[in-house]
Amino acid sequence: MATTDYGQAEIAAFSSAITSAGHVKFDEAAVREVVRLYDVIIAQLTTQQREILKATQTEGFFGTLRSGQELASGFSNKAQEAYDTCSQFLQGIMRLQETYLRAAGLYEDADQKNAAAVRIATESMNNGQ
Repeated sequence: MATTDYGQAEIAAFSSAITSAGHVKFDEAAVREVVRLYDVIIAQLTTQQREILKATQTEGFFGTLRSGQELASGFSNKAQEAYDTCSQFLQGIMRLQETYLRAAGLYEDADQKNAAAVRIATESMNNGQ
């Protein structure tokens, strides 16, 4: 994964504050709407991530000369960085969804989002080379 922190620390702090406070209660309807909007973003990012993964496969596009191979490697590396960044965004969004759901008392839904986040993280690790 890329080493840049795209808000993971802030998301972790928010999640910790919400779950440890115990007395914070978010409106269920508002949380469901936020989760729905995040689902739209997740679908878009997942589509982009699949397209980016294709861009990591550069064999045969730049010829056999050393300069072509170096160019192919550079493009592939940039695509891999973009893929990893999308993975970080996806994990952050899903963590926020889970936190909001817990804050609304929707624990089963939160557990389902957590399971989906684990599944997507595993897929990203397997596809991320």
